[in-house]
Amino acid sequence: MPLALGAAAASLLAGCGAAEHASLLRADDLPALVATPPRTPAGVTFRTVSSRRIAVDDLVAGAARRDRSRRLRAAGLVRAFEATFRSNAGPRGPRDALGAAATAVLFADERGARRAVSIIAESERELGPLGGDGIVAVPAAGLGRGAWGFRVSLLAGDAVFYGWHERNVVLLAAMGGPAGAFAEDDAHAYADALEARARTR
Repeated sequence: MPLALGAAAASLLAGCGAAEHASLLRADDLPALVATPPRTPAGVTFRTVSSRRIAVDDLVAGAARRDRSRRLRAAGLVRAFEATFRSNAGPRGPRDALGAAATAVLFADERGARRAVSIIAESERELGPLGGDGIVAVPAAGLGRGAWGFRVSLLAGDAVFYGWHERNVVLLAAMGGPAGAFAEDDAHAYADALEARARTR
């Protein structure tokens, strides 16, 4: 699964640099943000497949991949960390095994994270060589700033992707599996849990 997060605030806080800095997330926060497996769909248990640092080139795809990687670096990318998960079965049995992933991407400041959300969205809109029926926007209400969501219908099934930023961290959540094996609400609930961890950290 391909996987897979303000200028106005900065001006309001002008002269209050210490308070702004204290609110930023740090590199050592990233593993904890993404480490918890999805708890939906009901009755499905996910195991951790990997939990690791990833390179900037792993965050974007498409014909403009090199340019997008350059733009992410220019936005102040510091570090990216990803956890991937897999279930042995889905709600309808072993043939409905699901995959999921969460990614946290740290930037030097909130302005950089806001720019990066749009850059990564550009990449996710491109289907690439996977085939399928296309990509459609899905609601991303309740997630962080700049939130977007897409559902991709592939030959092998469906995948739902979300992206947004919480302070200076871009967060990405994805879930995929055979058609009908999970609901869009299941993927959104997974993204909600990721946002809750970041918001209260």
